[in-house]
Amino acid sequence: MVGGGSANAQAAASKPTALQGEFQLAVRSSPEASWSESADVGSEKWGYAWSKRRAVTAEDRDGVSLSEKQLTLRDTTLVWRDGSTEKQFQLGEEPRLIDTSSGEAWEIDASAWRDLRDSAESLRKRHYGELLRWSEVEAKLPRKSVFQVTDLETGLSFRVQRRAGSQHADVQPMTKQDSAVMKQIYGGSWSWKRRAIIVSGGEGEARLAGSMNGMPHGGDGIPDNGFSGHFCIHFLESTTHKVDRPDLAHQLMTHKAAGQIVPYLQRADAETVAAAFLEGVHLRDAALTGLLTRGLEKEGRERIMKRMGTLTTIKLDYDKLMRKPDPEGSMERTVALPALVSRQGGNTRREMFTFTMRRLTEQSPWLPSDVRVAIVEEERDRHEEEAAQDEVGFGG
Repeated sequence: MVGGGSANAQAAASKPTALQGEFQLAVRSSPEASWSESADVGSEKWGYAWSKRRAVTAEDRDGVSLSEKQLTLRDTTLVWRDGSTEKQFQLGEEPRLIDTSSGEAWEIDASAWRDLRDSAESLRKRHYGELLRWSEVEAKLPRKSVFQVTDLETGLSFRVQRRAGSQHADVQPMTKQDSAVMKQIYGGSWSWKRRAIIVSGGEGEARLAGSMNGMPHGGDGIPDNGFSGHFCIHFLESTTHKVDRPDLAHQLMTHKAAGQIVPYLQRADAETVAAAFLEGVHLRDAALTGLLTRGLEKEGRERIMKRMGTLTTIKLDYDKLMRKPDPEGSMERTVALPALVSRQGGNTRREMFTFTMRRLTEQSPWLPSDVRVAIVEEERDRHEEEAAQDEVGFGG
């Protein structure tokens, strides 16, 4: 009897211990975002699944680095709390969790993983907007309709009315209070910076993914609302008043608002990804630039960001961008992007950004591995600089 009891004790001691505490899923568009969507998950099942975890190396079984494979759900975290202790894990593309503090990756039970992925997708649908083409959106947001704009990063909302616009929606805040909330979203200063937004209301109570700028310009129409002019809201495939191609920065933010920024970049050609990186720098979007440099070693990432750190505005010259199809089987490309640039302490000048773009397989996304900058035109005078600054934001 004594021997049997000893064996039972040893078996109990070797059984994995479930992690105690509470588990919660959270979705937010970036690590800096203050607005999130969250839901509790089954603690008992997840505690046991965690106890059976297995550490994985930096290279998965296909030989592709985790940083390349684990992009799709980087906006989703599993948060564990037990009293004052808290851990956060990012969801990877496969049955894995990545510790956000240590960077360790863990393989977990496939059944529990599928449940978690289903819950995560439900949360993402609640958090993000629907990605619809402008041709479809225009009917849902007819002129003079009133709807709500919610900033994806802060969660702040205000009401607007569509007043005009054929290639995109020209809108105005309804009241002084609405204008004040919008200005708060932009840190207290009007700006041409594009921001990801959710548009809700209109015909059929739509909830749509879009992008706005924050600069009053052009015609007015609503008196005494504290906003002199209108601002622009873009959707999938909408264009500006000046050119008939979609504005890349607006398209990036629209896909971000739909939770589709990673699939968009995974499908993009090398030129688009390189341009997206520069647009991310211009927008000061740390999540976007971090996403596109995630596959780099720390030294390479720091070198690129140091070169980009002195930039204040970037106006890409898409008219001079020579697009070339990605050669079949090509794993490396050189992409040259001309731009009108303002740097800290200097005037506006033309520079050429030459990117070395690489991918691991033909199915992998293009990512920058290096970027070099050359001056194309010497510094311009103050008058030309001010004109260039107007060009950066006009019609956005």
